[in-house]
Amino acid sequence: MPDLDHLPRGLRPAWRAVADALRGQQPPAVVGDAIDKALARTIRCAGGLYWVTELAEAVTACWEQGSFGPLDSLIAELAPARATGVGSSFVDVAWTLAATDDPRREGVSTLDVLVRAGLERMVDKLCVGPMEPDLVPAVFQSAGDFSPYVERCLAEVQLDKLARQMTSTRCTGRVHAPRTRLSRPGTRELLHAPIV
Repeated sequence: MPDLDHLPRGLRPAWRAVADALRGQQPPAVVGDAIDKALARTIRCAGGLYWVTELAEAVTACWEQGSFGPLDSLIAELAPARATGVGSSFVDVAWTLAATDDPRREGVSTLDVLVRAGLERMVDKLCVGPMEPDLVPAVFQSAGDFSPYVERCLAEVQLDKLARQMTSTRCTGRVHAPRTRLSRPGTRELLHAPIV
């Protein structure tokens, strides 16, 4: 049985609060808030993902040409650290998008679609994936119990707001976590709270 005091080796420090919240089976809103903060910190620490705009252009070119050529040549030119580090989530999503029909809706750019899906993939790759072997069966009975819990937590994450911040700054990394939706008790509420 894994020692629950230690984080998995591949887990970044920004994701410690998320891991603790998952381990403690906190309410989905608490986990979602921790994920918002971890995503913003990870993107800031990455020093900007400005090349994601080029990735979106390559995906659009793939749809227009009906070929993986534009995406393949762009990824071949990327520095290995970009294609395998934090940005690998966006590379994974770019390949998936290039292989599907154009999913853009009216008024939504390829960059918007890529960034939103990339952030969701980042959560799975940087936290949920590495944590699952430690949490199942030590905390959750089975993967069948863990998956719905993670889905409820992801529903609380403000991915759209964070994605809008990224696209409005052209993925330069100047983002902050969206304002928390958790209610924090003030001094008056804490003074009158019953002692349990």
